[in-house]
Amino acid sequence: MRSQRWRTPLAALACAGALILAGCSGDNPVNPNGFTQTDADDIAAQAGQAAAAGMLTNMNAADGASGGVSGSSAARFTPLRAGSFAQAETTFTQGNVTYTLGVTFYDADGNTLAGYGPTAHRMLVTTRATGSIADQQFTASLGHAGSLDVTGLEASLDTLVFNGASNDSVDASFTSLDGLRTRYFKWRSGAVLTDTQLLKNRQTNPYPLSGTLIYVVHAERYRSNQFADVDKTWDATVTIVFDGTANPALTVNGVFRYHLNLASGIVARD
Repeated sequence: MRSQRWRTPLAALACAGALILAGCSGDNPVNPNGFTQTDADDIAAQAGQAAAAGMLTNMNAADGASGGVSGSSAARFTPLRAGSFAQAETTFTQGNVTYTLGVTFYDADGNTLAGYGPTAHRMLVTTRATGSIADQQFTASLGHAGSLDVTGLEASLDTLVFNGASNDSVDASFTSLDGLRTRYFKWRSGAVLTDTQLLKNRQTNPYPLSGTLIYVVHAERYRSNQFADVDKTWDATVTIVFDGTANPALTVNGVFRYHLNLASGIVARD
């Protein structure tokens, strides 16, 4: 039986994110009526960046925190080693984003370990991130708080399994999907990651083999970068289904369909 100590942080974050729209009951689905293709394009564009620069970055960083679990250092996201993470918080910077990870290891019976070792079965990783990201199409300031529950640490296994949740706050500007406009967004979301598998050796395949990432979103689009004049407001649900490729399917409100480039965060309509 899974210990309550692992479930509580994830459930709390998932509930906090879901409260943006409908509480934790899950019985209040988003109605897509009146939600246009252009609206969906904007939500999808922002979600793609949130997934690539947010949740996937945290998964890779968490993998690095497990040290020897993941094979050669060249195959991992971060060069940090397990000794730096054992039952402590570690802070590092990737680009202009500062990440803080807290890692706790457990054996198969749920007992806390001093660090990664041969009896490690599971690790709970708390993540925080603040900073900014920028490229030709996307600029944003962000805040993130999340928790990842990772199994598959045993040396005999070749795959890590991630479950987790996060809350994210992003103020962004980006190029619209048609390339004709600049969009200004405030994005507040709760995300839930479910049964998402990653090979320990990323040189074999760096992309999630399976699993889902769902964002429950409240977003406001503004007419300028002053973030003062609201153009439109949405509530939406974004679902990403991982399939072992660099371009998993992404849907907005279960109706509008895209593919996401996990390397760039860019989406394209199906």
